[in-house]
Amino acid sequence: MAALSQEYDTCSSLVTANAQAFADGNFQTAFHALMALIHLAHELKDCHVLSYAQRKAAEQAAWLETYAPQPVVSAGSPNPSYNALNFTGAEEVAAGLQRSLDKTLSPTCLHLFNPAGIV
Repeated sequence: MAALSQEYDTCSSLVTANAQAFADGNFQTAFHALMALIHLAHELKDCHVLSYAQRKAAEQAAWLETYAPQPVVSAGSPNPSYNALNFTGAEEVAAGLQRSLDKTLSPTCLHLFNPAGIV
């Protein structure tokens, strides 16, 4: 059980990293933290975390579409620009993984992770 607890500690860290990076304008880092959360949730077969990540991706995509419709360079990065399409892609990945879990798991999916703020 300790290993599972560590996996959920990692989920919490990724949620925090995504939020902090996005707030700081580090959209590339925020995107990758979100994708890491999506992949870990899929490995854990936790539909609750996948659903959270899907909603967060949609929320961040909408924010970028509204406030930064042109591609923006992440703070501190001279390289790739990140915009709403990246986060929309993350949302689609989460939705696809969610569907794959729905097909392979019983009607109820695991819901083991629920840090403050994840509903």
